[in-house]
Order: sequence, then C-alpha cells, then structure tokens
Amino acid sequence: MHYVITQDGSPTIYDENFKEHHHSLIGAYTEAFYKFAQLASTVLRSKNTIKLLDLPFGLGYNLVATLDLCQTLPNKPFIECTAIEKDFEIIQKIAVCPFEENLKNKFEPLKVLSCGQNQIHGKYFSLNLIIEDLLLALPKLKDNFDLIYYDAFSPRSAPALWSKDNVFKYLAENLNENGFLITYTASNKVRKGLLELGLNIAPTSALGRKMPGTIASKQKLSNRFTEETWQKIQKAQSY
Repeated sequence: MHYVITQDGSPTIYDENFKEHHHSLIGAYTEAFYKFAQLASTVLRSKNTIKLLDLPFGLGYNLVATLDLCQTLPNKPFIECTAIEKDFEIIQKIAVCPFEENLKNKFEPLKVLSCGQNQIHGKYFSLNLIIEDLLLALPKLKDNFDLIYYDAFSPRSAPALWSKDNVFKYLAENLNENGFLITYTASNKVRKGLLELGLNIAPTSALGRKMPGTIASKQKLSNRFTEETWQKIQKAQSY
C-alpha cells in the first residue's frame, strides 16, 4: 500500500491486494467532487441538514468534496455523515497523507480519526465512523439517508461488495424517498440489481474512467435531468 500523486496533485493510495488505486488517476479530489459531490447538488440544495452515508470511507475525499460544495450553496447545508471503513490502516493514513497545501486544511478535522476517535462534531458537519466490514455492518444499519455514496473497489476486483442481496438491498432500504444513491460503476449486473430493487437509474459522467457512473433514486429521475440523459435512462432499464 503506497501513495500515488494523481494528475490534479491530490494523493491516492495503490492497494497491492486489490491491484487498484483508490481513485482515478485523473485526480483523487477531482473525482470525488465531480463524480459524487456535484451529482448530489440537487439533494444538497433541498434541505438544511443532509444525512449522508459514505462507504467505504477511505481517506475521506468524498466527504471533504461534499463539504466544499456545500459552502458554495445558498443554504450551506449541515452534513450528518455516517461512514463505514473496514481497514483502520487507511484511516490512520489520513494524518500522514502527503496532501498538497490547499488540501491540508480541508482534511485537518479528519486527522483525529487516526487516533481511534470515531465521532466528530464540527461547525459544518458531524461524522460517525464505523470500523467494520460493510458486509457485516449494513444489515445492522437502520436509518433514512438523503445521500448514499458507494465507492468500493471495482466489481471485477471485489465482486462480493457489489451484491444486490448483501449490499444494495440494504442501501435501498436506508435511502429516503427523495434521496440519491451514487456510485462510479456502470456494471450491467449492478444496474440490473438496482432496477430489481425498484430504483430508477441514470448514467453519469465518465470522468477519468472508460465507463460512466450510475445514480439511483426511488423517485423518477426524468424531471431532474436533461431529455438526452433521460433517454439514456430508458436504455439502461433494458439491461
């Protein structure tokens, strides 16, 4: 496990066990902002307090990018984040990760996690970090999240983490009626599973990857996206 500096200057980690980087090499922060936070802006604008489920948590990029975006919105929503991460070694690396100068302050509030503290209560967010295998943690989770970010290792490298019955069933159960579930994968199997769970889906940008990501909701997405994207949703529903 070692650091790799991505194209936007933000560091990510290469995992030798899974033979994958934690983020796209186009930029760890760039990916978190555009593939997760920006896609969530419709939900973030809708309420003053947003409940976010972020898993796996990793270095915390998705939360940091979301907090950055929130500060640009008129309502500046408070983020109540629940996060799951199996590997405490990753959490410990937040405190020593070679962030460039403009990112250091953004990650400063998360450094206490490396000392074993699993809760943070800040001015703009709160965080409850669960150190556990998500396959064990998800069945115990009972909540109503506005946003769910799912950013696990790829379906190719970690197929068990993309199971409809062991993962996405629980995510769907914990997603509120107007919420979004966002993931970077375009896997046909994953999309089919989301549709079988009664969710509506749409493709997202392929930023830094060969394939687009996926956004899912219990509500119809046609009134939240352009007509062109809606046509892609219809195509996706035939998988």
